[in-house]
Amino acid sequence: MRNVRSTVEGAFFAALTVILYLASIYLPVLGVLVSFLCPLPVMFLVIRWDARLGILASCVASLLVFALAGLLQAVTCLLGFSLLGIAMGLTVKRGYDFPEIILINTLVSLLSKFALLGVALLATGKNPLTENLLLLEETVRKAPWVSQNLHGAGDFASLVKLVMPALLIVASLFDTGCNFLLGRWIGKRI
Repeated sequence: MRNVRSTVEGAFFAALTVILYLASIYLPVLGVLVSFLCPLPVMFLVIRWDARLGILASCVASLLVFALAGLLQAVTCLLGFSLLGIAMGLTVKRGYDFPEIILINTLVSLLSKFALLGVALLATGKNPLTENLLLLEETVRKAPWVSQNLHGAGDFASLVKLVMPALLIVASLFDTGCNFLLGRWIGKRI
């Protein structure tokens, strides 16, 4: 009976992960908010059952995303969200205290972001960070109001390059904090 229940819950949470992930990529504006919910089904599965079932559900969810949205989206679902859900579930289940949970999962989130950047680099042959910085520099140069109002517009692009590592760390910390707080709030209600 236990195997049937865990399998059914695994399938349900895998389907929920797919629905949340697809909503996060296809819904404008609201999708950004929904993306913070994506790791939670896997996290709850790991907390309730075990990491093996969480990994299996993550793989199933990624395969379904692959069938519905393509390979890069499936890899993003697996590396960007499921990995964080598994790590967060394990740290909560093992009883780590709040600072340890945040630190460990921030590192996992940061590593997953680097892995996604690596996948994007392999898939396109271009570094997405470099491409975005070049686009930002071009926009700053071409925008007439920038050259009139900001005399150091070129310095702005240099500043963004300088703070990019800090932005990645802050984004990882923000991801982890939001997921932890949302998970705790939702976990109390289910």
